[in-house]
Amino acid sequence: MTERTITHNPTELDVLLALLDRQAAAYRTLATLSAELASAATSGDGERVDDLLARRGPVVARLVEGARVIDLSREDLARAQASGDAGVRAAVTARLDEIRECAGRIAGDDREALDHLRGRRDETKEQLHSLRRGGQASEAYRPAGSSSSPDGPSFQDRRG
Repeated sequence: MTERTITHNPTELDVLLALLDRQAAAYRTLATLSAELASAATSGDGERVDDLLARRGPVVARLVEGARVIDLSREDLARAQASGDAGVRAAVTARLDEIRECAGRIAGDDREALDHLRGRRDETKEQLHSLRRGGQASEAYRPAGSSSSPDGPSFQDRRG
């Protein structure tokens, strides 16, 4: 039995290249969304951050499904990468390089957005802590026996 090569069946190569093209397109979409997310996070646009995160979900789902399908075709992918046909190797390599490049941009943009969002979270925590301290200080200066209501002391009928 001879070893099957992907170059003998152009349909297999076409299917593999189409799979890689779909993955590359999804990665490009995710890279665009990630760059927008980093920009929205940096500018403090919380609504835009929420919108972009919601839009990323379906794209990530497509990437996961595409990766699963490509994983099932990994033997064909390995044969294409090892092919004696320089055109086949170049076609596969170009698509894989684009996917790697997009993945790197996504990781960088996501790191930037996450770092900024964590910084905002920490600032908000500190502000809330300062408010609590301010309230405690205000209570310390209130005269003994006075009401803590903003309207001042109130009358209480204790005789019933």
